[in-house]
Amino acid sequence: MAEYRYHLYDLASGVRIDTLPLEQVTYSREMRGVGSLRGQLPMYGDGLTAARVLQATIPDHTKIFVERDNALVWGGRLVPPRSYDSASGMLSVTAEETIGAFASRYLPTLSFLGADQFDIARALLSTPQADSGGNMGVGATAGLSGVLRDRNYNAADQTVVLTALTELSEVENGFEFATQTVWSGGAPAETVLLGYPRLGRAGADSGLVLEYDAFGGGGNIVSYTWDDGPGLFTRSWASTETDEGVQLTASATNSALLGQGYPLLEQSQQFDGITNLATLQAHANALSAFAGGHHVTAKVTVMAQPGVEVGDWQLGDEALVRISDWRFPPDPGAGTPGYAGYMRIMEVQVTPGAEGDEQYDFTMGDMLESL
Repeated sequence: MAEYRYHLYDLASGVRIDTLPLEQVTYSREMRGVGSLRGQLPMYGDGLTAARVLQATIPDHTKIFVERDNALVWGGRLVPPRSYDSASGMLSVTAEETIGAFASRYLPTLSFLGADQFDIARALLSTPQADSGGNMGVGATAGLSGVLRDRNYNAADQTVVLTALTELSEVENGFEFATQTVWSGGAPAETVLLGYPRLGRAGADSGLVLEYDAFGGGGNIVSYTWDDGPGLFTRSWASTETDEGVQLTASATNSALLGQGYPLLEQSQQFDGITNLATLQAHANALSAFAGGHHVTAKVTVMAQPGVEVGDWQLGDEALVRISDWRFPPDPGAGTPGYAGYMRIMEVQVTPGAEGDEQYDFTMGDMLESL
């Protein structure tokens, strides 16, 4: 059985406040997103005075770190709501990965000409943290991607930091990012992992195999869902406004889909910090590529077991998934499952539990169905 501990730290000073016994915990991580944590504290527990618990769980003032078998597996800051239920005597707390704080920070005036996209990403994270009171204790991995970008951000535009980082990552030849928390010199360290062209292990390198067999039993998947995602668009527009007030636009049309009889359906997105049409066109091309088919998202529930536990998988990993059921009927003659293919882990929610009861809810995708 994995042993969990929950450590509370003062956000500003980095000093540990307390270690408290959270219950009913779930925590998640997301590619290019902000993971979350929810849990409850019994106010009636031995030694858990109201003053102790409330002082250690002040939203927006406190960080919480999740330790599993002596290794940190999640970190973030407590955010509202913090709520108490008299019927249960439990105090509920909520947290988000610290990178979520950058959704409430604006960029100052910054300019990049022919800069590596990783250098820009690091500057987007480090510059706001240099402000008085702005240090969130979040670093980023070193290294370069080899992809050069031009970007200009004007303080008057109040560009949201997390939005700028996400848009930078989603252009053609962009990158992936996710947050990792580890012990470093006895203290928690939160780092934004930058991966080009991707994070995680590809194909069989991960060694992960997930299987669901409704007919023969067995398999480590408890259940799954297979959901259609956003619909397709056959023309995508990208636009931006320069510092001089000039509106620039670029578009990409999927002529192949139009030739197959799909209708002309359009989408548009506004971007900040773009200074030339080539960059804007790259954004339009990326939008078009993403919207060029029907997306499918598979959500897979797995119980912890040897080979599929925290530490055996990471965001971005590809797992070999085999499914045999009514949705994907197997081929008895060939002895093959109804579905067999590699899917990427793009999000995970972990529910700690007693031995054999730790649960992982993997979101696999986006998978683009060919048309």
